[in-house]
Formats: sequence, C-alpha cells, structure tokens
Amino acid sequence: MPVWCAYLVLYICVFMFGIVIGSFLNVCIYRYPKKESLLKGSHCMECGYHLRWYDLIPLFSFLILRGRCRKCHAKLSLQYPLVEGMNGALYVIVFLANGFNVMSVIYCLLTSALIVLSLSLIHI
Repeated sequence: MPVWCAYLVLYICVFMFGIVIGSFLNVCIYRYPKKESLLKGSHCMECGYHLRWYDLIPLFSFLILRGRCRKCHAKLSLQYPLVEGMNGALYVIVFLANGFNVMSVIYCLLTSALIVLSLSLIHI
C-alpha cells in the first residue's frame, strides 16, 4: 500500500473520531448551561423520544433522517451536524499541521473545549 494511502486512512480515522467527539460536544453545549446531566440518554427536544443507537451516528443520522426526529418529524437544529463536522475537520487540520504526536492530541482536546465554551455562551 502506498504511503499516501496509509495517511489517508489515518486522516479519515481522525475525522471519524473528531465527529464522535463533536457529537458529545453537542450534548455538553446544550445541557451544561441548563445544568442537566450529561449522562442521561439523548432524546428529541420536542416529543421526548429516546434516540436509539442508530439515531446517534454523527453526521450520518442527521443526513439519513433529513434533519428531523424519527418519531414526531420535528426539525432538528443545524448546530448538531455543524459542530460534529467542524470538530472532525479541525482535528484533521491540527494533525496535518503538527503531525501524529501527543501535542496534536492535546491541541485537539483544547480545540473541542473552545468549541464548547464558545457555543455554550451563545445558549445562555
């Protein structure tokens, strides 16, 4: 396998990890200012439908459901895919700029923290 192909696979993995973390960031952004638990299951804000595992696949579930709740068809906020995608893309950018090392991991975590802090201030 060519080296560029191996790096492509690594960057795809970094992006996928970034969107998974981005999904958790959305939970933090929404629940932290309201002092809600970060540990309870995800649910529709309109009807209270408890989301199943297949409704929680970052980016892809939003696209498959066309941005609506599976049960009540209420429109979901664009914030969810935007935060997930932005976090994944920023993780890739950090690793492209710094290489695959411990500092890149720290920079990624700091990037995620800044996203949560910035968007939490908007929701207050």
